Amino acid sequence: MEVHVSSYIAENAPHTVVILRDITERLDLEEQVRRSQKLDALGRLAGGVAHDFNNLLTVIMSCADLALRAVPQESRSADDLKAIDLESIEKVAPPSRLSKTPGTSAPARSRP
Repeated sequence: MEVHVSSYIAENAPHTVVILRDITERLDLEEQVRRSQKLDALGRLAGGVAHDFNNLLTVIMSCADLALRAVPQESRSADDLKAIDLESIEKVAPPSRLSKTPGTSAPARSRP
């Protein structure tokens, strides 16, 4: 409840005006706005974390691919590097990472 009180003198007599206003709906709407802003901030944070994670995965996959090209295919190192492939990354990557190559609309291609 919001209360406004005004006093004045008219015709040599004191008068008081009291206005009561129900602000329940306004307070509820303000709370909804606050919750919405919190969710928006959380969404932005999650998006930033996912973006950074995606960047790290890209570096890992690229380095593994380059290293795989530099070692003999029958070596133990090659087997370890092959373990770092799209199937392994799928377990931890955000779904958007697997559907597109970063910065393009082209589907991601798997390594040979």
